Amino acid sequence: MNCPKCTSDKSVKSGKVKGVQRYKCKGCGCNYTVEQKST
Repeated sequence: MNCPKCTSDKSVKSGKVKGVQRYKCKGCGCNYTVEQKST
């Protein structure tokens, strides 16, 4: 999982928001979610 801000691959899971997994980048400290594409 790459950070959308700094493109670092040092991300860890950081809980869930509204059932969507959140990640935190250890490189820049950015918190982000990854949208699942529905089929």
